[in-house]
Amino acid sequence: DPDVILLHVGEEDVARLPSLTQARMATPLVPIVVISDVDDEGIALRALQNGARGYLVRSESSTRLLVTTLGAALESHRMILQLNTARERARHLATHDQLTGLVNRAGLATILAQAVSAARRSRQKLAVLFVDLDGFKSINDTLGHAVGDGLLRGIARRLASCLRETDTAGRLGGDEFA
Repeated sequence: DPDVILLHVGEEDVARLPSLTQARMATPLVPIVVISDVDDEGIALRALQNGARGYLVRSESSTRLLVTTLGAALESHRMILQLNTARERARHLATHDQLTGLVNRAGLATILAQAVSAARRSRQKLAVLFVDLDGFKSINDTLGHAVGDGLLRGIARRLASCLRETDTAGRLGGDEFA
């Protein structure tokens, strides 16, 4: 897999930029830098709008400019990947409990609303099990929060191991699970 694609677009291809479209479809995650024989801002703008990370005019390109443009394309790509990873992480944290990895109260509310609607439509029954751990506060108070957290993670693993593919387990908060 390439880290970057340097795509030469000749004068005959520059109006349509078909090779850029083909390269983008073949390797959607790899940054592309277009090097062209044509010095036209409109074409450069179209190339950038169609996914190129850089546009160089061949007659004006030096080794230094090429290296700088490729470096900027790779850095831009790296930053986009980091941003996408951060967005995905934020989405996950918004709906999942950080300690146990189970869905949290908000995520469970969404899933439960969908399940209730589906059960109504199909005229089927739906079961929700609520689990509250008795005496959990005394475990935290006497043995410490690290032990209490370990217990919650263990319970979450046990609940998750009992589920079918279509079932969901969530932590509502504290020592409450559903």
